[in-house]
Amino acid sequence: MHDYDFGPDNGAELSGRRPALIISTDEFNQAYNTALVLPASRTMPAERYRNQQHVYITATDSWASTRQIKTAHQSRLGSVMGQASPSELTGAIEPLARRFTTAHRLGFILTSAGTFPIGAGRSGRSKLLR
Repeated sequence: MHDYDFGPDNGAELSGRRPALIISTDEFNQAYNTALVLPASRTMPAERYRNQQHVYITATDSWASTRQIKTAHQSRLGSVMGQASPSELTGAIEPLARRFTTAHRLGFILTSAGTFPIGAGRSGRSKLLR
């Protein structure tokens, strides 16, 4: 978790300076000098949204919003505020993965030829992703 300025309010988006949960890998961050982040708020979300669109992060006593993924240039990331646990990261990444896959099965994609593991070639066999 880093301190980050998400900029001015734009409708329902979380804005201003607040914790940001980095969900991209170190390799991605270094290769693109950019990080994928989720804004976090210390305000507890309404019960109907908890655990569906938000994940609680103990280190910063905040709720990361899984519906507001952003890219952040590394030069704009502020100080380290804490570290999410592996289960908290999983709780943040799995809802995103479900939203971005058409097969609604984590790690698979639906095509006109059928459902295949992400990274599979035409043969349907998985390729090692780096």
